[in-house]
Amino acid sequence: MRAADLAAARSMPDRSDLRFADAPDLAYVEGLYTGALTDDPLLVRRYRDAYDLARAAALPPVASLDLLESVAEDYSHACTPDL
Repeated sequence: MRAADLAAARSMPDRSDLRFADAPDLAYVEGLYTGALTDDPLLVRRYRDAYDLARAAALPPVASLDLLESVAEDYSHACTPDL
């Protein structure tokens, strides 16, 4: 793993809240061809809870990068024909 990758992984924020002192909290939802903001308090809370659950189940950033690197290497070996 490159040093730049490790530095980028370590600098990732713990969460991506859209919270403001003088405005309602927001949630941003993105799809394949669209994105949307909502300030509906119930939806914002549901999205935040879902995000928190996903973060709790996820590997730490550096471990995620290591796993992706390992899978990519395994895949590259699997795609190389035996001569």
